[in-house]
Amino acid sequence: MNNFSAPAHPQSTRTTPASTDAGMTFSDILADHTAPTGGTLQHRQNTTSLAINDFTTVAIPWIFVNYQLPLMATKEILWERTDGDITVTLAATPYKDNNGVTQQHLPSGRIAREILIYLTTTALATQSPVIKISDTWRGLLSDVGIETSKDNLQAVQKQLRALLKMTIHISHQGTLPDGTNVSTSQSYLVGSSEKLFFNRDGLLDDKHQSVIRLSQEFYERIAATPSPVHGAMLVLRDSWRKIIKENPHQVLAGDVFWWLAGRMSRVRRETRIPWSSPKGQFGSAAAKTTKFRSQFRAALAVAAREYFSPLGEDFDYSIYVSEYGVGTRGGNSGILLSPISAEHRKIMAWSRRQGAKTAPTATHVHEQKPTPPQAPSAPEIVPIPAHAGVDITELRAALAAAGLPTGTVSDGTLRAAIDTVLNRTSSVSNAQALVTTAIVCEPALLTGTATPVVPAAHSQGAASLSSGRPVLPVAPCPVHGQDVTGLVCRDCAIELKSADTDSTLAESCWRAVRARLTELSRLDGVDTSGEWVRYSSLAAAHGVDA
Repeated sequence: MNNFSAPAHPQSTRTTPASTDAGMTFSDILADHTAPTGGTLQHRQNTTSLAINDFTTVAIPWIFVNYQLPLMATKEILWERTDGDITVTLAATPYKDNNGVTQQHLPSGRIAREILIYLTTTALATQSPVIKISDTWRGLLSDVGIETSKDNLQAVQKQLRALLKMTIHISHQGTLPDGTNVSTSQSYLVGSSEKLFFNRDGLLDDKHQSVIRLSQEFYERIAATPSPVHGAMLVLRDSWRKIIKENPHQVLAGDVFWWLAGRMSRVRRETRIPWSSPKGQFGSAAAKTTKFRSQFRAALAVAAREYFSPLGEDFDYSIYVSEYGVGTRGGNSGILLSPISAEHRKIMAWSRRQGAKTAPTATHVHEQKPTPPQAPSAPEIVPIPAHAGVDITELRAALAAAGLPTGTVSDGTLRAAIDTVLNRTSSVSNAQALVTTAIVCEPALLTGTATPVVPAAHSQGAASLSSGRPVLPVAPCPVHGQDVTGLVCRDCAIELKSADTDSTLAESCWRAVRARLTELSRLDGVDTSGEWVRYSSLAAAHGVDA
């Protein structure tokens, strides 16, 4: 167990029983931080791009274990998190996207975390702040570990640029061991430069080598001796991936898993963590403390089950992770962490967790020694749902925080709502914010009562809205499988517009578009003449007989 991770908070090693851990102090950082991180990271030559799925162990900066990124898209450009006497402020820096439009937003959601893990792991594995990116966009998404799609590509580009342009500001006031009061602050960018070559359709250009350079300050800090704001925690990739695969709509559970892994490795006495501590670290879209506690409890249950999984599926983790002061008033309540027994520590050792991936039937206990690097297995791609540049997971979280139930709402319904909102405007600067605001203001978009859906198999015409715009029938795209709610499938349109699309795929997309336009042309009030001219010309440009 000692090797599983480094501490998130050395203060939790105080020798007084039932110590209260209200947060890390600067004095504690200087006086008591000795535990190394666990596991090993395989070093690689920096000759080409690396794939995250080739690594058994991945790295996450300690600063983002202890001071979390936004869980969902936010309009805020300053994001402040506090734990003890350390305050971390994340600031969004403006950047130009591949269309030359100025953007300014903070990285957020699961995709931002996937990219952060990829950049940190690659930089530490190659021992260089310079990171080479795959020469194709499909390769880029595969290397990061994200399902390949045009929408996911847009989301990756957006989160990647925001992450690289983010400024980290750290400030703390405390007392040195000799009693001297000290106040310090430091600021640095995550990335210092990037050379991203895009073709005319905004895709990575495979004729050039795209390169990202982390700032020297950020690189030196993630490679430094671990502290709450320095170094990187090493975790088994499959443990975190299992959580985000099984809980796709709960990004917080993955963050809490990191937090729990960092805490438990240093618990030697009962440690009480008041609710104000995780609230300050994680924050929440929930304004009320009671709602945050409910969200955190659910995430902690998921994280604890995975963390203690080597002890068996039916193991009661509340022996080590529970609450104190339940039902009391005055704020004297929080999370109670108890030291893990020596026997359980051996079973939960780093090597045991790795061995379980390849030898699940083994029952004997291994010594706590890192295993040799394993041969890369077939890439495991985790689907990250996105549609038309809108992260569906973030959208669900934002709607839930606004009080709109989304548990029974399918992804297809959300995609239809997204298309409905985006079709109402001709210019969109922030699709995520626009769609979220529109659905919150018009919840009927989730039920279909605002814009009734007419099934394709039974439609005799297009239903009319009070605005005079017809509601088009919804039908699945035979090429991409997603529901088409507009005139044509968005992905088919992108493929036909791309000069890199091969003729076979272009022909399939054109047939799908042609069938869709033919169906719509039979409906009253639907004009498809412009689309016929546009997409038949694009098909002809690919050598497809229109």
